[in-house]
Amino acid sequence: MNTRTGHPSESEQMPTTVARAMAIARAAHASQRDKQHRDYFDAHLTPIAHGAEALATALDAANAPHLVAAAWLHDVVEDTPYTPDALTAQGIHPSVVSAVDSVTRRNGEPYPDLITRSCAHPLGRLVKLVDNSWNLVSNPDLAVIDPERARALREERYLPARARLLAAADLTERSPAILRVRDALVGERERLAR
Repeated sequence: MNTRTGHPSESEQMPTTVARAMAIARAAHASQRDKQHRDYFDAHLTPIAHGAEALATALDAANAPHLVAAAWLHDVVEDTPYTPDALTAQGIHPSVVSAVDSVTRRNGEPYPDLITRSCAHPLGRLVKLVDNSWNLVSNPDLAVIDPERARALREERYLPARARLLAAADLTERSPAILRVRDALVGERERLAR
């Protein structure tokens, strides 16, 4: 408790931030499906949130709860009626809202422009990097259903974006943090295959 303001300290608010973000994501994406026609919350948002937890742990990130909250919410503005203002009104921390906005594709926006904006945001680049990692790890599953779409996404979108995101985060494919994210996401892919 902050003795000056009488409000919970930021560290006391953190679990609430992640729980609130998770609840908003679950409700907002309730009827949505991923590219393989699976429940979106379970098959897309959950792996990315777990990947963000792994990345935050590996980087010993002080803003770990904000990174995880932004991971849960990374598609809520793009794919649902939610707006950044609505997230703020729901009590989502401004740094999380800003990160979500940085990874939200604008109507008609070319994908490379989205990546430029994501790379410029210190939290957004990490969220988008985990999202990109999940898209690559799960790409073979899409290839079973739609091989040409999987190939095009991998070669024309995910791999070029990955190089930029890694550079912006000052990481490489061999960075321990990236290997930890990959391990977490492979585990999520295996969970979904059961």
